[in-house]
Amino acid sequence: MSMMSSATVFDGDSDGDGDVDAVDLANWRVQHGLLVVATPLGSITAVPEPTSFALLGTCLLALLAIRRGGRVG
Repeated sequence: MSMMSSATVFDGDSDGDGDVDAVDLANWRVQHGLLVVATPLGSITAVPEPTSFALLGTCLLALLAIRRGGRVG
């Protein structure tokens, strides 16, 4: 029993071989200028997590308190 693939250009078959695979993805990236480069540290465009904003805010408030000479207690 053989399975025939009938993928078209509209399905993502950019090389016309009847299937959608890694070659088609690579062709799509080249045609649309989307080159993804893997780095040892992960993604090139990292998005900070929400908790990092909370930590940054806490540190800024602490620095402001120290600079104003605020004393606790």
